Amino acid sequence: MSKMILYLGRYLLRPLLILLASGLIFTPAYAADTADYRDWINSMKTSERGPFARIRWFCNDGTVLPPQPYGCRDRGGGSQHGEWSERTLEIRNAGYRIATIYSDLDIDGLLHETFRRLDLAQMLIEQFLIKTDDGWILRKARYYRGAFQEEGERAGAHRLLLQLASPAFADNSPYLQLRTAASLLPHGLDTPSARSIRQLASTIAEMDPGFVRLRNKIHIQPQPGDAADVMEYGSKIDNPELKNELVSLAGQIRALYSIDAGSLLDELAANVSRTDGSQAQRLRAVSQSLQSDSNPVQHFNAIAQILKLLREIITDTPSPSLRLQAVDTSLVLEADGYATAASLLPQVGQMTRRELLSLLSYNFQALYGTGLVSLRQYRSLEASVSRMTLSMPSLRDYRRELRYAGLTSEWANQSMNFLYRDGMEKLAEIEPASRLFIQDMLRGSLLFFYAQIIDVLIRDGDQLAGIRNSFFDEELGAGLRALNPGLAHGQIEGCGPGPRRAHHDEHDVEA
Repeated sequence: MSKMILYLGRYLLRPLLILLASGLIFTPAYAADTADYRDWINSMKTSERGPFARIRWFCNDGTVLPPQPYGCRDRGGGSQHGEWSERTLEIRNAGYRIATIYSDLDIDGLLHETFRRLDLAQMLIEQFLIKTDDGWILRKARYYRGAFQEEGERAGAHRLLLQLASPAFADNSPYLQLRTAASLLPHGLDTPSARSIRQLASTIAEMDPGFVRLRNKIHIQPQPGDAADVMEYGSKIDNPELKNELVSLAGQIRALYSIDAGSLLDELAANVSRTDGSQAQRLRAVSQSLQSDSNPVQHFNAIAQILKLLREIITDTPSPSLRLQAVDTSLVLEADGYATAASLLPQVGQMTRRELLSLLSYNFQALYGTGLVSLRQYRSLEASVSRMTLSMPSLRDYRRELRYAGLTSEWANQSMNFLYRDGMEKLAEIEPASRLFIQDMLRGSLLFFYAQIIDVLIRDGDQLAGIRNSFFDEELGAGLRALNPGLAHGQIEGCGPGPRRAHHDEHDVEA
């Protein structure tokens, strides 16, 4: 068996480790006073008022008033919240969208016809930082009474999402953008998600380094039993704030593994039936399938079909509110799919090729349904799996098709880069943790499961061909590919006298 160890200047280590690289390659040229901005950001994290100077009423007629009961009642209404400090204003004027207030957000100004994608990207990345960095610049300001009005913030975020879902905007904007925004902006009923669990686990690990091992377990091999492990860890903690966070994390994990999406689907089907009876009938059929399938593989298949159908419904309906309801439902279904995939992980190594390829096909549907791959990419991947399962391909063809399927992680990464790379790099100039945004979003998606399946399949193809790839003594399957010329070092066998192992590619592979 030939063995090759590759040392690459730029590389993709595993299907999802490309996400980490995507955030570390680019090094911006900082402005002269960017270092000051970074210092100010760090000061806001420990300040009781965070990015705010004081509390004020902001009236619809433009008047700003001190706190008082119903301050804007005679001025056309308005909202009360924190007023940005001089430092916050200077940072915002320099192009950094921090300390966003959603209750009186100028949505038309944000989403004008040229669409400032950079601003929206930064606003969503800020929500990520708030969730992963213990409140970020709002760490102390969360307890600054009057700085935010929760109801007003949710209402403002809801208005923004409805605008993003409107045909005038959504028809020319990627579906992935609406879905990402809905997953990050609090705007209605809170639902459990793998992403929020990962983020809270990271926050707890920042507060308590002893939690790092359990955080890594939750990130890499999530299981329903993690809730009990978190509670056991919390029983040994005396810090009340930390204990509350651990209880919240355990509750989110339990909720993730006990999702009942059937009622949400039934409610959505009832609303869809008013405009499209055939789509509503399809929804009810897949909802029944979802609730009747106890087998985890078939349950995952049903979720994938629903995610694909929900994307089609969102594309077809002109109603912004119905589109947003379908997006919210799809986020719940994705969380259910993530939990189901986690339960299947221990079985992946024992599955047959045909079973793994079926799972891969289901996952294609799910990734399309969540917006991470395009319709063209989805169709080409489905065709690739068909070529591997409907006939007995040669080893050379089998490995070629698997390498093609292995590109999916890169496609998903590029989809996120298109929407968020510029905003991520802009905000990273004053907060380096912003560069983890795309990595975290993708690792909390169903791409996590896809990467495990394709890695097992590619290793299988390499083993059949007598090939073993390793990187720093770690054996790899998917994701190892040079992006530019580099140095290869190792021993290649089979090139001397006698039969050459390359001919292994000539025999057929049975799926």
